[in-house]
Amino acid sequence: MTTVRTKPVPNAQSTLGTAIEALVTGQLAIIPTETVYGVAALASDAAAVERLRTLARVPESARTSDQCWSWHAPSSKSVAAAFGPFRPLHARILDRLTPGPVRLIIPAPTVEAADRWRKGLGLAAGVIDRQGEFTVRIPDHPVCNYLLERIQGPVIIERLSAFGLGGGRELPEKATEMARALGIHVVLDDGPTRLGRPSTAIRLAEDGGYDITEEGVLEERYIRKKLDRVILFVCTGNTCRSPMAEAIARALTSGAGPTEVPTRVLSAGVSTRGGESMTLEAREALEALGIDAGRHVSRELTRELIDQAEVIYAMTASHAAAIREIAPYAADRVSLLDPSGRDVHDPIGGSSDVYSSTALKLRGLIQARIDEDLSGDRPAPTPTGNMS
Repeated sequence: MTTVRTKPVPNAQSTLGTAIEALVTGQLAIIPTETVYGVAALASDAAAVERLRTLARVPESARTSDQCWSWHAPSSKSVAAAFGPFRPLHARILDRLTPGPVRLIIPAPTVEAADRWRKGLGLAAGVIDRQGEFTVRIPDHPVCNYLLERIQGPVIIERLSAFGLGGGRELPEKATEMARALGIHVVLDDGPTRLGRPSTAIRLAEDGGYDITEEGVLEERYIRKKLDRVILFVCTGNTCRSPMAEAIARALTSGAGPTEVPTRVLSAGVSTRGGESMTLEAREALEALGIDAGRHVSRELTRELIDQAEVIYAMTASHAAAIREIAPYAADRVSLLDPSGRDVHDPIGGSSDVYSSTALKLRGLIQARIDEDLSGDRPAPTPTGNMS
């Protein structure tokens, strides 16, 4: 019986080697995650799985696809390799919410696919699946992830509470003695967990949508906000070109169904104090295209707006340069709206025909961008290199 205290962050090989060896040889180990502590076992070892099943105080009849063991995977890449390819919204969920406190419930499209998935992971039926649905989680904890990356084979973890060892936020005072009595070989003590609550369960629906089946650490409103794709259009004063582009893009993306990536559209200006209305000519040009201009008030381009945006379209090269000056780290998210690299000229002071021509051009360019850039998924924006 071994208890290893892992703080400060260990010289991993020497400190955590005991836990790795225990798991790969079929023993059980108490390990931390960012949510709660749990008892881990090598899921491809039938004897280890049976030992975990026997010790856990959760009746097998009480388990559902929301409650069955989750494969605790080392990375999203490993999940994609095992269960992919994913539909666009499902891929976005994997990209935006993992690693982190979510359990993904993934339906197998056919019985043959389910058998293939189990075989690929070296698992017997019923270890991480119920009724054709597989459950997976990618933790966000340095100690846990270190172990998962170095163990050759899938790992499952049962909550500590299932063994009468407390709520799981931290280890009980006599964890070593209690674990020894249960036959658990190793205890990794990393102090209180960061979140202290169970993960949120998300079922990836067969039609490409999703359902939140059990709300845990992450609330539904947070999840929906994280999954939004935000498009930002930038011009000079945010009264002509970029607000027209915003209204047009909103109209072109508004028909997306529940299985499509949700989209929010914003606009801003690099030389405005904000608070001005869209020009009358711009509003009339939109109405001629059958597009509702809505209520628009100009806003100044800020770092906060840039940080929200997944993709940023500038009307001219000078606008693109201004964006990069404000947020150099966002350079790879900035493009000229015109894929050919030409500027979209300012119609300010022009006739209604000039505005109409500009609106038509914007609609064509935005449709092209939607077709070329936004038909798939894009990586999440990262404002700085120090985000937790």
